[in-house]
Amino acid sequence: MLLDKVRFRPLRDELVFVGDITDRGPFSVETLKLIRGLCEQGVAKCTRSNHDDKHVRFRHRQNQARDFGRQNTMKPFSPERMSEHERMSEDDIAWIKNLPTIIHTQGWVAVHAGFEDKPMNRQHPDTVIRVGWIDEVTGKSRQLEEDEHGNIIQPKGSVWWTSKWRGPESVVYGHTVFAEPLVEEVMPGIHCVGIDTGCVFGNKLTAMVLEDGLFTFVSVPALKTYATRGM
Repeated sequence: MLLDKVRFRPLRDELVFVGDITDRGPFSVETLKLIRGLCEQGVAKCTRSNHDDKHVRFRHRQNQARDFGRQNTMKPFSPERMSEHERMSEDDIAWIKNLPTIIHTQGWVAVHAGFEDKPMNRQHPDTVIRVGWIDEVTGKSRQLEEDEHGNIIQPKGSVWWTSKWRGPESVVYGHTVFAEPLVEEVMPGIHCVGIDTGCVFGNKLTAMVLEDGLFTFVSVPALKTYATRGM
């Protein structure tokens, strides 16, 4: 629906997905195969992400358990998600594993989650697919914390990663859900744009359209609520 609405033109437009293409929606495997097909045709690119990476890590540990008798200590998928995981071929898993964590295009970078406060060439692949809050002093990624009521809260002494970003590239990212695309001009002419608008939670699916240095947004509404935040 979104590709139709944005009038995507293969081989003329550059299509970039920012990950989380599996895990919570009703058609994870179909989505994976659709996006993999577009990438293998050379008409799209996709970043690696934490939800998709989970399938890589789980399959690796399952294979180790099968081949070497090592226990898989990862939290198991739900029966529904396990069924989806088992429908993913070894080639599907290998494709996810080999996805880039950072994609450069038109003076922008696309990343799944964000960056720590250090140069681009020193960013760790496992961090850029998960980071959100970073330490206010060190600039390193911080884990979410819980208050006395069990609510997830911002870590003490942390700031949102975009507050430390100084470019020179503008950044478009997913991972963190916003009701509307979050646009921040962190330096003159340098933007950080979050485009995960929570389709799986019943909100909408959003694309950023970048043309001639300007960006706009196109969205389609979720057809229903597919998941809750606590999953």
